[in-house]
Amino acid sequence: MGGPLSSPSDIFAPPFREYLKAILTKLVETVGERRNLLAWDILNELDSDDPVHGWNRTPFDEREVAVNDLAQYLKAIDPNHMVYLSSVRWNPIFTTHLDNVSTMMPGADSALVLNNPEFHLNSTHTYYPDIRDPNHNHPENSGTYLVADLDNTISPAVRIRQGLQFYYANTLTPKPYLNSEAGPLSYYTLEYDRYFTQADDEQIFHNMIWAHLASGEVGTGMRWPGYMLADHALSDRMRDYQLALRHFIEENLDFSGFQPIQIGQHMEVLSTSVPVVKTGITDGRQGIVFLINDERKGTNPPVSGATLRVPKLDPFGEFTFEFWDSHDATRISPTTRIVAESDDSGETRIALPTFSKTQVIKFHKTGSHEPDPPSIGNLVTPELWMRAMIKTEEKGDIEAVWQQGGEGKTAGGHEVIWGYFFASPEDVTWGSRENPDLFVKLWFDTGGRIDVNFFHVSVPDIEVYSDYPFDGSTDQVHTATMERRYIRHYYYPDGRNGVEEKYENGLPPLGHWPTGMPSGNVTNQLRIAAMINTEEKGLVDAVWCLGGENDTSGGHQVVWGYFHASPSDVTWGSRDNPDIFVKLWFDAGGRIDVNFFHVSVPDIEVYSDYPVTNGYSQKGTTILDNRYIRHEYSK
Repeated sequence: MGGPLSSPSDIFAPPFREYLKAILTKLVETVGERRNLLAWDILNELDSDDPVHGWNRTPFDEREVAVNDLAQYLKAIDPNHMVYLSSVRWNPIFTTHLDNVSTMMPGADSALVLNNPEFHLNSTHTYYPDIRDPNHNHPENSGTYLVADLDNTISPAVRIRQGLQFYYANTLTPKPYLNSEAGPLSYYTLEYDRYFTQADDEQIFHNMIWAHLASGEVGTGMRWPGYMLADHALSDRMRDYQLALRHFIEENLDFSGFQPIQIGQHMEVLSTSVPVVKTGITDGRQGIVFLINDERKGTNPPVSGATLRVPKLDPFGEFTFEFWDSHDATRISPTTRIVAESDDSGETRIALPTFSKTQVIKFHKTGSHEPDPPSIGNLVTPELWMRAMIKTEEKGDIEAVWQQGGEGKTAGGHEVIWGYFFASPEDVTWGSRENPDLFVKLWFDTGGRIDVNFFHVSVPDIEVYSDYPFDGSTDQVHTATMERRYIRHYYYPDGRNGVEEKYENGLPPLGHWPTGMPSGNVTNQLRIAAMINTEEKGLVDAVWCLGGENDTSGGHQVVWGYFHASPSDVTWGSRDNPDIFVKLWFDAGGRIDVNFFHVSVPDIEVYSDYPVTNGYSQKGTTILDNRYIRHEYSK
């Protein structure tokens, strides 16, 4: 063409860098103000291995330096437009960093395209076999990509949905995605025939643009029109389909800050035997759904009388669902609307109108029907309620105050919430946020079981309540006392529930003698310590966490906290997964109480010493059947 570059590799060579920057400057000056300019593609198909025009015969490091330099320059001279790289790979695989992997694999190039912070968006060219060569979908044809589809308009949409799932799963730098090339290629398809007609091509285009939109792409993808279309231009019907899509998105969808997740794999079409391809996105407040009657393997009747289950919505939301005719460019309003409510898990079900080929749906949140919180007790999660009532001498029954301490998730996927109830200082003089009366640990097992563990750590009797799933009617109520220190309410997914109670005298169990020598933690000349007998590492030091301390109006002092396993020792160890609660009481009369409350599975050795010496004057082992140990000292 008369330029100084003689081969594709020259474009990456430093001697030609200023020449390329001059070209970019001229481009910006010439077309930079055009309204139809969306973004600059620094280099078309960076990872192309085309034998004539391919770029990737140049070492990767040289290409990376060159495109980054050009991107930085282009952003400096044109800050008003986006900059990106495009990939020719329809199946980018990130493997070139591994040993003994073929250098022909596209991994490093695709990682540069999809995960480079220099670029504003991600872009690939999705020439899947059944998109670039629709004829090979027909059973009367033969070829390496034969899948024997009776209807070759459906598979391209499925490929787009799968591709978007792959790209978002593998993109480390969250950015918008745009498919900047797709369509039948001249290597395979030059003209229409009886297996691939213009009507087929237009329906493929229709299905692909809706699959792009409903899979989370920033637009509808860009069709490479192909040789079968005159002048490489989209047909009038394809333009009509674009116009229908434009009408669809013009109202009731807010794309500012829209960060949806894909829900196609989570949706269900119920009450029909017709197979349906499901594609959808939502951010909880709004979303788009695209459904296709899946006739790849046979002719189906229309989808009729079916129900669509839509998950991942905001809980207790009121939503308007709009059903549109995606083939009608003249329609500027939905064919019908319905209103539906999501439940406490964020799921709703809607009746689908009858459709033969495809159905597009959009929805948006219009309100909330979240129930009022209970007037008494505590809704710890949307479904778990609990309450504690302290039976005081001064005021009779008083409502205990819930204080959540923390929550977390173990490496095994179990969830933990812990905290405590205390008497309000407005009710009794000894009431204080730093004087726990009832420790609580909630365990949400991955198997579905829920344990509500109550540990009495006061003097008055305390009634404990729980309800799951919460319906306003208490499922279980029991009384924790100085003798009945431990109460567990448990719930199973099948609706079964029950209670476990432990009567404790504060003495360690016989036959379990501690053998460790922990370093311990000192408070007011009192040293305490704990060691956990793990299956993984045997006996390990527990980590002390001070919860709080307080002086009561009667001159007593309270110190409380808990021990937990270290995450460096065991996978389930966590600051938000207490293994043994502790309450220390320094009585004004000189008595010291050291109260340990076992709230884990392994045996836990507990130690105390007052005043501090080289050893421990009292020790014991807490186990599942002997959860409470009390050490007493006098000043």
